[in-house]
Amino acid sequence: MNNYKGIRFISRKAKGYSPDFTPILKEILVGLLLGDGWLEKQKINARFRFEQGDIHKEFFFYVYEYFTRFCQSPPIYFFLIIIKKKEKG
Repeated sequence: MNNYKGIRFISRKAKGYSPDFTPILKEILVGLLLGDGWLEKQKINARFRFEQGDIHKEFFFYVYEYFTRFCQSPPIYFFLIIIKKKEKG
């Protein structure tokens, strides 16, 4: 399965930094956190992550367009290989 990975917010070292999210961005972010998104704890802040399979890449880039200004880098494309073990019997 091919995945797109990499909506990452720019970390700000200043305490109390809060990005300016419009109401629609807040709704999208909450929806993603309830679905395929997650937060990764860092030393000071948290980083938002979001992945989608190749079949959903149009949706991924649609969401990415909303959050581009908060991203450090463009999305990363990677391959995920799943190896299934043979069952005994």
